[in-house]
Amino acid sequence: MSRIARVVTFGPRRRNITIAVAAGSHVDCRIPFDAQMQGAYGLTVALRGKGASVSIRGGGVVSGHQQLKLTVDTVHEAPDTKGSTILRTVLKDAAQFDFLGTIRIMKRAQKSQDFLEQRSLLLDDSATATSVPALEILADNVKASHAASVAPIDPEQLFYLRSRGIPKKAATKLVIEAFLAPALVDGIEK
Repeated sequence: MSRIARVVTFGPRRRNITIAVAAGSHVDCRIPFDAQMQGAYGLTVALRGKGASVSIRGGGVVSGHQQLKLTVDTVHEAPDTKGSTILRTVLKDAAQFDFLGTIRIMKRAQKSQDFLEQRSLLLDDSATATSVPALEILADNVKASHAASVAPIDPEQLFYLRSRGIPKKAATKLVIEAFLAPALVDGIEK
């Protein structure tokens, strides 16, 4: 199996990126969010050959008046393909993040597997996030699922850390780092 790692770098002239994965190949995609990202971006990964796989990880902090919209599509076109997408976003100030993620499994892509997860952590009342995961499955022998959440920091997590003598600012930083960690883990789940 050939393995390729790729950092997906969006920019003013690269707002939509498509990656095709051949039979027996694996692609690791990383999507780092930064303060320069503004507007709409899209990533489409087409798993075109038998046994192709992709692992998409990404996230970061969206802050100020930053408005970010991200669309991620994983398209299974061949049998025995695998996908995994984990994205985490931390929002501060009046930032806005909208996510639309779709797993498409075509009729001939039997025995394919995919998982899509997007979670957003709100640090301020004026920050907003929308997460819409979707499944479009035309095959009948597949495993596919999705998860999404938008929530503030759990006060019980902060209370626990504070009760151990950790100052509020340091405790908040630890919770944010732990929240982002799954989006930074390498590899596809086996």
